[in-house]
Amino acid sequence: MADSKTEDDLADPHIVVRSLIWGTVVSVLAVFALNLLGHAKWSLAFGVGASLSLFSLFSLGMLVPKLTSTKSPGGSQFLLALLLFLKLPMYTIVLYALTRACGDDVKFAFPGVLVAPVVIGARTIWAVIFHLLRSSRVPGEDAGAARI
Repeated sequence: MADSKTEDDLADPHIVVRSLIWGTVVSVLAVFALNLLGHAKWSLAFGVGASLSLFSLFSLGMLVPKLTSTKSPGGSQFLLALLLFLKLPMYTIVLYALTRACGDDVKFAFPGVLVAPVVIGARTIWAVIFHLLRSSRVPGEDAGAARI
């Protein structure tokens, strides 16, 4: 029988917030590293791609559930429709402006767009590995010796 605390760790309701934090940290470090290496356009493209990725995660992971909850205000359906209908034109305008600013270096926006999926995947894999390590302990074993 599985430990309910462990199952709660794997189904963490705050995974979106934590993924946003880690995604922001990874993005900022990558942008600074690219700037330090002298690739300003690569840095700009990566930063814009990462910003779009994190905005998408924020809107779909936090705003949509809040706007579709039973406690949301009366105008929430309008706000939800506005949010979802304006995302594509916003992405189009931002990527068009980035293409005009960076030219051929716009291809470095693609790794930035992958920031949110990679962070979510890495956090999920880490949670599963941690769960397996915690569940493989012998019940009588000293709890302090098995901590990571």
